[in-house]
Amino acid sequence: MSNITTADVDLEFHHYPLTLYDIIYICMNYHLINKENFTSFSLAKEVMNCHYRHIIGLVPLTKTTHELAHSGNLFLSSKQIFGDYSKFINEYAAGVTPELKQKIDLMEQMSEANVPTDFKRLIQ
Repeated sequence: MSNITTADVDLEFHHYPLTLYDIIYICMNYHLINKENFTSFSLAKEVMNCHYRHIIGLVPLTKTTHELAHSGNLFLSSKQIFGDYSKFINEYAAGVTPELKQKIDLMEQMSEANVPTDFKRLIQ
């Protein structure tokens, strides 16, 4: 949404292409597969460290566009993502399920095809 400044709206950060749930699941699954001990606190610290290292994908959105993204009514391109999510995927490859890999592949294909953000034409 062009011509809108942070003075006009508050920004929220959307975890993308992986949700926060996906990220935690991947980390947990990675440790289970590698037979490594972990706690809910160690997972939280690990995920925060991944954020700090900028390997978690984030997209700044307004409240309304954030809601549209969560409801599946807004497509976010890989070009809009801050953070090297592919590095996270590579580091935690053992914990990534085929379904999550397919989800990322679809987003990347749609990005490559330049699918518009408002692909459902909700914003006029």
